Amino acid sequence: LSLLLQHLENTFLFSNLKRNFDIHLQTIIDQNPSIEFYIFFPPYSSLAFKLMHKQNILDDVLLFKKYISEHLKSYKNIHLYDFQLASDITQNLDNYKDTTHYNQEINHWMLLQMHNKSYLINPDLYEKQLKIFQQKIIHFPIP
Repeated sequence: LSLLLQHLENTFLFSNLKRNFDIHLQTIIDQNPSIEFYIFFPPYSSLAFKLMHKQNILDDVLLFKKYISEHLKSYKNIHLYDFQLASDITQNLDNYKDTTHYNQEINHWMLLQMHNKSYLINPDLYEKQLKIFQQKIIHFPIP
């Protein structure tokens, strides 16, 4: 268990998240300006984020999400969605096989949301949405 927690902490440190984005995804985006990209934060369960909060890495994750939002807002070919804000999905633990793997119907739901442009990030409102999200996680009861 301690190895799993250590891996979680290392994986979700802001510096590691940012470095992976800058090296991998940013390169692909820059090399393909004519491609429309649909990027999303997957709807991990609230329990997964509660664990991140307990491990003191939730702030790193939120900082990374803000970084991505600010960094990508000037790109006209990027559509950035945050399905982690869908508390009706993420707080219903029956939707999950474990803390991060959701059932197949959620994939269909996400495509429908993209089609309807729901959960599309508005950088001007996003910081406020993340603060609300953070409070929901802090107060999420562990079953």
